Amino acid sequence: MNDKGIPRSLYELSDYRHRMIKTGSAPFKCRAGSRYLYVDEFGKASWCSQTRVLFSKEIADYTYKDLKREFYSYKSCQDGCTLGCVRSAISYDQWRKQEKPQ
Repeated sequence: MNDKGIPRSLYELSDYRHRMIKTGSAPFKCRAGSRYLYVDEFGKASWCSQTRVLFSKEIADYTYKDLKREFYSYKSCQDGCTLGCVRSAISYDQWRKQEKPQ
């Protein structure tokens, strides 16, 4: 990565796999439930396919307030997350300013 934290290649963008193997953890700021949303065949929205028992809500009842809250929420599973689709959808956020609004 360069001095601004921007990967020089796509390989560096997926470096979390190597960190997971080496340390068992690859912390990142998970935006699941906002930037990434899993909706099952019954119309239930969850953070992702692996957290359906932790959080689930009818998609018709899912609001902008829910999206905003989940953008900033800490997920207890995020440091050990191995879902490449979630990490890929969220990876570009690391280059944006991420301050919680007052």
